[in-house]
Amino acid sequence: MAKEQENQLEKIRLLNEQLSQLETDYWYQFSNMGEIKFWVVLLLFVAPLIALLLFIDRRRVFLLCFYGFNIHVWFGYLDTWGVKQGIWEYPYQLLPFLPGNVTLEASLMPVAFIFVYQLTIASFKKYLISTLALSAFWCFILKPIFVMHDLFRLYKGVNFFHLFITLIGVFLFSKLLTYIFLKLSEQSGTFISD
Repeated sequence: MAKEQENQLEKIRLLNEQLSQLETDYWYQFSNMGEIKFWVVLLLFVAPLIALLLFIDRRRVFLLCFYGFNIHVWFGYLDTWGVKQGIWEYPYQLLPFLPGNVTLEASLMPVAFIFVYQLTIASFKKYLISTLALSAFWCFILKPIFVMHDLFRLYKGVNFFHLFITLIGVFLFSKLLTYIFLKLSEQSGTFISD
């Protein structure tokens, strides 16, 4: 490895280490278990997972969870990118060492979309209408409430409509991947479908 490359990597590593320490210090000072908003974030993480355990269609659990995992992964990548680019931030985190917002990425959003998928699995038209409605609710009602209560902040001219378009892309891509893998597994006869 060239010396210049080695120096750049070392600089990045040190800055990442400093950023991690700064985020941890911030969490202990402003976002810890002594703060009411920490408990709100925890509730928004735990409640959807409990609802999922209680109400998921167990006959389709792998299909539904595969779809939800897709939502989680793609939304997680996008969310982490947005935070790293300074486009948005979450002033209150569940844990300081996890990127983005694990409450939204791993629980609230995937579970909400899993339930929509579960209810509309037989009709793409119903799925499309329902996910558009959920995305609109998410971006034009829930996210503004999060902003109002300092749980989410937008920067650099990004607005809720931008989030809406992005969310549509995530759920359509997740549906497409789920469809592709479902068809592949049906061809091999190893997966239980609809």
